Amino acid sequence: MTHDKDFKRFVRAKARLAGQSYAAVRRRLQTHGDMPPKEAHPMNIMRTIPDIRTLNMPASRDFYEELLGFKVVMDHGGMLMFASPTQPKQQVIINGAADAIPLPPGFSVDVGYPESVTEIHGQALAKGCTIIENLVDNPIGIRRFSLLDPNGTRVTVVAHLDPAHQPPR
Repeated sequence: MTHDKDFKRFVRAKARLAGQSYAAVRRRLQTHGDMPPKEAHPMNIMRTIPDIRTLNMPASRDFYEELLGFKVVMDHGGMLMFASPTQPKQQVIINGAADAIPLPPGFSVDVGYPESVTEIHGQALAKGCTIIENLVDNPIGIRRFSLLDPNGTRVTVVAHLDPAHQPPR
């Protein structure tokens, strides 16, 4: 019985550190460390966030804040993040550097953990994807990079560096 409890504690701790489910870590450990099949290790996508480029920040802020009722949750150097007052994970980013950063329209995918961002970056490079913003840990506490999907849409893969800002598991 004690061995079983110790094993469960160990699996929970490994799952927390890896950002994976208890079941996935338990399966991997019970198969002598072999990685489970890909379908047993799904990506942990926490949210997707439209990222809109603007040349008129005041008009954009007024539109999203006053007309649609979003609340500003981050105002950082020409970038505003809006969130729904009732569903805070429903967000929109307005980037005021549209003239300085000639990037295509797109969205962000929050994958929960910085290690996941690094892993996806490596996979994207191995697949020959077009990286348009390099992997970086930026000053606002986000690890990120941007790439183009097959249709030319910019996808920015992000995660918070500070565990206090990571979504609950």
